[in-house]
Amino acid sequence: MIWGEKDVALDIALTQGNEAYVEDFTLQRLPNATHWVQQDAPEEVNRLIAAWAREKGLA
Repeated sequence: MIWGEKDVALDIALTQGNEAYVEDFTLQRLPNATHWVQQDAPEEVNRLIAAWAREKGLA
């Protein structure tokens, strides 16, 4: 999960407790991103996804 800390639509508390439902859960928080993390920080989102995929042996 990649979450923008400046999201005004969804509270950051929604990022808590997901480990109970998702095996091997990963959370990355972007301090300067809003609800639209892909538009606010496209390079950082791409870097995080690529690093996660490499770590999991998917890339």
